[in-house]
This record gives sequence, C-alpha cells and structure tokens, in this order.
Amino acid sequence: MSEVLCDDMVEEVEGISSDDDDEQGKGVCDICDDGGTILRCEGECLRAFHSGVENNCESLGFAIDEVEAICNFFCDNCKYKQHQCFICGKLGSSDKDSVVAEV
Repeated sequence: MSEVLCDDMVEEVEGISSDDDDEQGKGVCDICDDGGTILRCEGECLRAFHSGVENNCESLGFAIDEVEAICNFFCDNCKYKQHQCFICGKLGSSDKDSVVAEV
C-alpha cells in the first residue's frame, strides 16, 4: 500500500500569523485556541483541531504517521452531518439534502 502525504492539511504554527492563516485556513485549534500541529476539517464546519495529544488538548488522538496518511479529513460532525446550533446549543441534522435539516 502506498502512503499518501498531504502536507497542506497539517500546519505547524508557532504563533498566529497574519495573511497565511487567512489563505490556508485557521492556524489555531477550535477546542483550545492554541497553535501547534493543526488538522483542518474539509467539511462544512471548516474547524481546525490538534491532531495528537502532544499539545495537552482534547485532540483527535492521531499518531503523526496517521496524520500524514490523511488526505481529506472530515470531523465526525461533518461526516455524520450533525452540527450544534449556535443559538440553542442542541445537536441536529445539518444535511441540506434532507427535507428535515434542523441546523
């Protein structure tokens, strides 16, 4: 099996940089608002997460070799089309193809 590396999906961020973050996506984790090794969701949420536990954050828990093998990362919310409402905080369907999209 060949390994696919997608360097553009993982960012190493020392601090918050200005223009690069706007072009490449958010340079901080959406859980802890800190930089580091960031993996960005390509789903509708466009959130960013620490990929491994080395950042002392509630992270995705991936090993570095697992991160390097991921080309298209989708968080569980985007994968299952379930997102949290910004107003009430409840989790609901965000499936636009469904007649019953809730969020």
